[in-house]
Amino acid sequence: MKKFLLSTFIILGVVALIWIFRPFFPNQDATSRNTLDDFMQDFTNSFLGLTYEEQQEAIKAGREAGMDVNFNNDGSVTLQLNNSITVINPDGTITNDTGGRRFHYGRNFPINELTQLIPIPSFAIHTAMGNDNNYTIIAHNVTLAQVEEYVEQIKIRGFTIDATENLCTLFDPFFRFEALDSNGNKIEIRHNWQYIVTIIISRP
Repeated sequence: MKKFLLSTFIILGVVALIWIFRPFFPNQDATSRNTLDDFMQDFTNSFLGLTYEEQQEAIKAGREAGMDVNFNNDGSVTLQLNNSITVINPDGTITNDTGGRRFHYGRNFPINELTQLIPIPSFAIHTAMGNDNNYTIIAHNVTLAQVEEYVEQIKIRGFTIDATENLCTLFDPFFRFEALDSNGNKIEIRHNWQYIVTIIISRP
């Protein structure tokens, strides 16, 4: 148990990097995505499915390793090691905050100061990561029509300055949209042939 807890944050860091950069890896197929999803599901279940006795063992092992492990009344689990706080929610979503660098895994749209600048999309979120100045949101199985509809909602929010919109259909659909709002905040939306959409919101 102790070794598992110590590896928790290393695993989350690797997973976060994989999901941030995977839209740029064209060889990542649905099977590999499902394998990682299965891993994350096993990871959450390993904490959420513990008996009371196992919870006490996890708390003790965490304490010995310098990590605070708390099983909360709402069913969530909080893991804290130095300035890194990971919360495993009952619905299976995971959030991690390490010195202001946040990671979100799960279907719910992450709410923070930056993401509130843009509308909540109709499609489910897979992964998100960022900080107070730059935040990336990734979703899978999103059609081009859904992305184009979302872009129209983005424009209503005021992202119309220096707007560029490109669609390439030479081999497979690839769509890209970029724009600024009146405060200089920038939105970038990319949709590729694997039906993966990446949304990046950033401050000037």
